[in-house]
Amino acid sequence: MMSGCTEVIKKELLDRAELYQTGSEDSNYLEQLFKLKLLPDFIIDGLNFMPPLNNIRYLKPPSSLLEEPLSTLVKKNHLSSLFEIAYQPHKPGILWEKISQLPHEIRLLLAAHCQTPTVILQGLLYDIEAQIRTIAAQSLIKTPEGTGYLIGYYAKTAPPVISAIILLHPQTSPSILAAMTEQVKCVHCWLVKYAIAQHPNTPISVLKTLAVDSHPQVQDAAKIQLQGYSKSSVISA
Repeated sequence: MMSGCTEVIKKELLDRAELYQTGSEDSNYLEQLFKLKLLPDFIIDGLNFMPPLNNIRYLKPPSSLLEEPLSTLVKKNHLSSLFEIAYQPHKPGILWEKISQLPHEIRLLLAAHCQTPTVILQGLLYDIEAQIRTIAAQSLIKTPEGTGYLIGYYAKTAPPVISAIILLHPQTSPSILAAMTEQVKCVHCWLVKYAIAQHPNTPISVLKTLAVDSHPQVQDAAKIQLQGYSKSSVISA
């Protein structure tokens, strides 16, 4: 069920997105999302994105290093203990803390290497250096679950308007939409709530909450979704 993003909302998002289009290296979320192919078409067309968006270049490690098996690099750089933790479930906090203590060159190498485990790439998304965060995202998007994880990452860490834009992505999961509904209570951005309300993957329980939201457009989008579910139930019966 999907009420869809109306032309009025698209214009609102476009107008606000323009503020970020010429952002700094560290804050230009739109450029990152464009390169990761996570932006909706109306944003790309409306802002006339043409690659490259700016002259920022992220230097990766030498090809000779990236072509070496990861196991070889692990031995050379004494990373065995780190990778032991990486393969242990339920210890991402400990792992990411250890990653943050690695030298720049090693973190950069891990971010760019095609064999780096997903959980390490996820940790590198929170690196203190924009270069490493960006390269880690580019590597992560190539993994089976990368798109879904990055949608959640950007939705939770980007400014509200960018969160609203990324939440329009069709692969946004019900769990992310539900989590963002809780987070947005502290942000008070109706566009984020609207993006959640119009999404076909939003759980019914969340839609019921948004159907009584204080913002009329959020209410309307949620009610349209709920009506669609009701009609489907009648047809199925």
